[in-house]
Amino acid sequence: MSKTTRKGIKIKIPFAEAWYEEIIEGLKKDVKRGSARSLFCRSKSETDLARRFREFLSIAEKDIERHLWFAKGFAASNESGKEIDSRLDHLFGTVISIFNGLFQNFEASKLSEESLNHLKDNLKLLNEQAGRLWGLQGIGQDSQAKERAKKLIEGFDGNLSDFSRLMQSYQKSEENRIKS
Repeated sequence: MSKTTRKGIKIKIPFAEAWYEEIIEGLKKDVKRGSARSLFCRSKSETDLARRFREFLSIAEKDIERHLWFAKGFAASNESGKEIDSRLDHLFGTVISIFNGLFQNFEASKLSEESLNHLKDNLKLLNEQAGRLWGLQGIGQDSQAKERAKKLIEGFDGNLSDFSRLMQSYQKSEENRIKS
């Protein structure tokens, strides 16, 4: 659960956790329904499942990008230097690349309840790590603060790589990509 502090008051914002949970539960029901249908109906249900899953991924991507935009703004306003700025640009490119690959190559038939739970946990982790990038606020020219910022960025980049590897199992095989 993300927390925000305003004027000394801690406000809990359960947005991402509750939202991810709600959407994943809906997708799990669709997966169950799809596996119970005949082969004739399955292609329509898989198409609908794929559409809903892509919508979910799109919103999750925007949520992660929102954190990156704030981090980039903090880094720019505090004149943290080109190195931090270029690392944030790299993160943007990585996020966009990973999610675009998923949108184009996602295969609904590879989803299961277990895989959706795993995906939900990984997206929550990514979102939380992206939220930690708000720690770039006020880093300025302090070398210790810059090192902490670099570690935050490296940690998030590592989790993005892990997420990318995980998501390869949900994508079409190379030969199916060529056909479509």
